[in-house]
Amino acid sequence: METGPPNLMPPPPESSFQSQEELYRYITEWAAMYNYCFRAGRSTLKYSPFSSLSVTGSRKIVTYQCSRAGQPPAVNRPQNDPRRPQNRTRSTSTQKTGCEFSILAVQLGDGSWELRYRREPKFALHNHQPSSSTAAHAEYRQLSHDDKDIAKQLFNAGKNPLLTPIT
Repeated sequence: METGPPNLMPPPPESSFQSQEELYRYITEWAAMYNYCFRAGRSTLKYSPFSSLSVTGSRKIVTYQCSRAGQPPAVNRPQNDPRRPQNRTRSTSTQKTGCEFSILAVQLGDGSWELRYRREPKFALHNHQPSSSTAAHAEYRQLSHDDKDIAKQLFNAGKNPLLTPIT
């Protein structure tokens, strides 16, 4: 029997949050401690005639999955394969490994959010080792919202560091 790589990141503890952004920030920080990363996967609306959430009576459920979810592309595809209509013009790469690690974010009736586990054990295990650092994930290489706001204010004030001469 073949054993996979060790599961070095446990699922984040189930908790409640005031907003979806707060929940996402929490799971992102949790994953960063272990050099993994989450991304938003499937999002659905569940309708209930007895829900007090809104006029439509719906609540949102978001699946957050490992950033390496999804099947990797086929390798060494023959030139006459119909899925390859033209020769490749550039070299691309992907980090997808088919990882099924995922959790659920469920909107509650009062507008708060709850972090829940998926029932099947396969959703609690990664099929790959952690990255060597968080810099391997594009999510962690982006500016935060606060940093983007500061950069926008500096740009609007005419303080473009690329155009400012060094004195």
